Amino acid sequence: MFLAAIFGDLTVPIELNPIQPGGPFLGRNGILAPTKNRGVSAVRYVTSGAVDAIALNPYAEYPVEAAMFRTPVWVADGASIALRHSGAP
Repeated sequence: MFLAAIFGDLTVPIELNPIQPGGPFLGRNGILAPTKNRGVSAVRYVTSGAVDAIALNPYAEYPVEAAMFRTPVWVADGASIALRHSGAP
């Protein structure tokens, strides 16, 4: 849910004639996009438990490197969301 809120819902268009799936893409509802929130370089998700993750904004005006963080770092790239840094020191 965290990654969908940040990058958008995974969307698969369906062609109707003939019925077949199209190429998946990150669609609506994400807070990071090429046209909005470009001033945000990264978003950190923190809970009271052990879960901690960072999402980098691939559209940021001032991007940051994944290697500077010690927690898992996620980045969106077109239709996929990839773990770019394992968080190991």
